[in-house]
Amino acid sequence: MIRLLMKKVGMPDYQAEYAVDSLFDAIAEWIKEGKEVMLPGLGRYIFIRRDAFRKSNLNLGSDIVPHSQVKFRMNQALARHVRVTTRDKK
Repeated sequence: MIRLLMKKVGMPDYQAEYAVDSLFDAIAEWIKEGKEVMLPGLGRYIFIRRDAFRKSNLNLGSDIVPHSQVKFRMNQALARHVRVTTRDKK
C-alpha cells in the first residue's frame, strides 16, 4: 500500500508510511471502541462479541468461552470485481 501511495500520489516514502500507519491505527481504535468502520468502495469492519456456548461435536471440545471477533464484509461491487479477476487468471 505504501508503494502504491508513493507512486499514485507522489508522496515520499516516510509520508506514505505515516499515512498508511495512521489510517490503520485509526481503524483499530474505532474497532476497539465497538464501532463499525465503513470504507467506501471496499467494505466494512464489524466488531462482534460472541457469547459462550457448548459445541455439539464433543470431539472438538466442550465449551467455547465468550470472545470478540472482527469481521470484514466486502462491498458487493468489489466482490464482483474480485470474482471476475480471479476467474480471468485461471
